[in-house]
Amino acid sequence: MSARHRLVVAATLLVAGCAAGPRPQPPIQARVAPPPKWLTDPGPAGDPTVDWWRALNDPVLDALVARAVANNGDVLVAAERVMEAQARVRLSRAGQLPTLDAEFTGIPRERTDSAVTGAGITVAGYDATLGVSYDADLFGRLRNQTAASRAQLLGSKAAAQAVRIATIASVASGYVKLRTLDAGLAIAQETLTARQRELAMVQHQARSGYVMQIAVSEASAEVHAVEQQVAQLQLQIRQEEDAITLLLGDPPGAVARGRGLTDLALLAPPSTVPARLLRRRPDIYEAEQAVVAADRTLDSARAAFMPDLQIAVTGERLATNVLPNPLWLYSFAGSVIAPLFEGGRLRATQDVAAAQRNQAALAYRQTALQAFGQVEDALAGNRQLAIVERAATAAAADDAASLQAGQHRFDQGYSSYQEVLDAERSLLAARLTAAEARGDRLVALVQLYQAMGGGWTAESPAR
Repeated sequence: MSARHRLVVAATLLVAGCAAGPRPQPPIQARVAPPPKWLTDPGPAGDPTVDWWRALNDPVLDALVARAVANNGDVLVAAERVMEAQARVRLSRAGQLPTLDAEFTGIPRERTDSAVTGAGITVAGYDATLGVSYDADLFGRLRNQTAASRAQLLGSKAAAQAVRIATIASVASGYVKLRTLDAGLAIAQETLTARQRELAMVQHQARSGYVMQIAVSEASAEVHAVEQQVAQLQLQIRQEEDAITLLLGDPPGAVARGRGLTDLALLAPPSTVPARLLRRRPDIYEAEQAVVAADRTLDSARAAFMPDLQIAVTGERLATNVLPNPLWLYSFAGSVIAPLFEGGRLRATQDVAAAQRNQAALAYRQTALQAFGQVEDALAGNRQLAIVERAATAAAADDAASLQAGQHRFDQGYSSYQEVLDAERSLLAARLTAAEARGDRLVALVQLYQAMGGGWTAESPAR
């Protein structure tokens, strides 16, 4: 290259570099500072395992989770998005490779009469062309596009894992709620049976003159009240079953049952430091890869300001019956294309990419803060609901003792039947509250495992 040509190239690079300007930096507000520790101590347990729901010790739940992972609509859609991202990576990578084109043209047989000799000439043959073109990508425009596609692929895989974890947590929570409703229904039906026996007894006593007719009306009202609770619980059970079958990818129907509510094992609360949570939640990793992809897109937009080297090689073979030998033609061409004036299109493209990178960085920060808040809420919920469950269980035991004492006093004629009814209502409410407290605690533990990342880690995003 002559000195003049080198000077032209240097001037072009200088102009292009000045047009691109300094690389825009992300906003300071996008920085993430994890808290040093959780406000609620999670205890000594370690990071959640991948199949954490198995610790509930219910094979039926394990089977439901397996069906949901295999058939859930959201999980299947997320898997297809991963396939799409993989195809986009291949498509982007293809732009960095040379392109090979071939063309074959047959020369039709044609007779031509010579104006000089008057003799006829028949011409026939073919023309075959093979061409190779290549973009040298001197400044990484195509390479950065491919890197952005790879980051989007990793983000898609993490998003698929986030959907998978959310589906598993929804199935586990729904199953716990279903068993909680089953326990409540059993309590209500047991109470209804007892109330019906009492109604029959009070009716007999009223006919014998032992109690007044108002006692019969009160006992009958209590039977109807419990019948309402039974019907409401049965409706809630049907609705919860429908919600679970939707998660399984099945039409509405019955859901298999395994262990009872009190037989489901309490999950050991998982524990991890806030800084490590950034690598244990797939949604945070997805947001991080969105920032990486936006950064690479910005770099690609900036590289568009720089000259582009295009190389083309063409080989052609022409053969006809009028030539003694086939004719070979070769060409080699190289061109440097440098943007000098494009009406601000490249600058606007760079500004768009910079704004999108800033949006991704701010979204990453928001995702991380929401994750910290979800873990804090789940830790506090687990701690406080354990206290609620103990208090509710103790209250139910106290109400059972009060009912026994009130029934004894009524049998001895020392109190009215109203006292027995009040004690029965109180015991029913306490038993239902205790069952709900147990279920709420189990659901809170499931939510804590989900908030902690559900056993996923950024070191294995394709898990």
